[in-house]
Amino acid sequence: NLGKELGLYGGPSAPDRDKLADDALRAAVEVWGGLAAEFPADREYRFGLAMASRMKGMQLMQRGLLRDAEATLREADARLSALLAERPGDPRARRALVETLNHLDVLLGIAMRRPEQEATVRRQVPLAEAQAADFPDDPEQQGDLATVVGNLARAVEAARGPSAEGVELHRRALGIRERLADRHPDVRAYQTAALSSSLSLGRSLEGLRRDGEAVPVYERAAVRAREYLRTHPGDEHVVYQHAASAASLAGVLVDRGDYARAARELEGPAGVNLRDYTAAELSSGVPISVEVTYLAGRVLAECAAAAGRDPALAPTDRERTARAFAARAEWWYREADQAAGRWAREYRPAEAGGYEQVWGVVTRCDKLMAADDVPAGLRPARREAVAGCRRLAARALIQEAM
Repeated sequence: NLGKELGLYGGPSAPDRDKLADDALRAAVEVWGGLAAEFPADREYRFGLAMASRMKGMQLMQRGLLRDAEATLREADARLSALLAERPGDPRARRALVETLNHLDVLLGIAMRRPEQEATVRRQVPLAEAQAADFPDDPEQQGDLATVVGNLARAVEAARGPSAEGVELHRRALGIRERLADRHPDVRAYQTAALSSSLSLGRSLEGLRRDGEAVPVYERAAVRAREYLRTHPGDEHVVYQHAASAASLAGVLVDRGDYARAARELEGPAGVNLRDYTAAELSSGVPISVEVTYLAGRVLAECAAAAGRDPALAPTDRERTARAFAARAEWWYREADQAAGRWAREYRPAEAGGYEQVWGVVTRCDKLMAADDVPAGLRPARREAVAGCRRLAARALIQEAM
């Protein structure tokens, strides 16, 4: 336990902490290994050795020593698999093996070893299914199954791209998580997990050009997020997931030609509300408004472009409608630029959660630059918004280094 606390969750300064964690975990492996060797029939000692190996592998992975981490985690895998082969119904060994394989999944993903990663996650599914079947009233076990199924969906898509199997896996994970969220409406973790699965399923459907199926998925997600925010205002994760759901829905509607509804979904009563983001920023210290306002500008710019080429409108109506949407897009882009400037002036790493948080916002905004069909008149405002985001990132990097 000392090795776990020091190696994974902080403690003294890094060099001292790493040495103390190494010493503690090495001692744990030696003690459990000696007991397991002396009493090989005792499952407790063999389980203890497997768990010590797993903790050691986690600590090595945390430090970036992936080769050593993989070898140690595979030792834990072999020990737990042997215990489970002897007693297939042992829930403790089964769950420990699921968790060990999850760490290997992460490691193989970092190493971009996609086929091995997929095979590793596939091994987890029947184990997690058995756990969920044995504990049908335990929400944690049900949530673990949803996580494993969702991880397999991502592994399949990472290895082979969008696929029908990936969609069905995301759909299954979402079904489990929605049931948990409906059963426990005030448990934040279940709400955010359901919203995350909704976004994953929607994007997977879009990847297969099944946009019509993605619409109700995003609609349900936006409603779920909005309902949760009514009673839990200022939750930064749900606020962002609501914006992502509303913007994703709007984006699909634009692609399907319904740009007027797209704008209503984004700016209507259930859409993006700046007050939500202000409250969330105050409580979390994360610059949510920068990304959300930029995202809204991007969607409304697409609405402007779609209106400008709508054959159902007369030329004068096309121009008038496109100008109206462009004005709204420009307003949101200006908001993004101002939000980025405000955060660049006021940013403090201790308050904003670190440079990585801000850099994540900036890189996602950069990805939104991919749209080539933004009307020419909006390009200067968009450039300023992105430049503002990058100034924020530079400010964050400087502060982090001080």
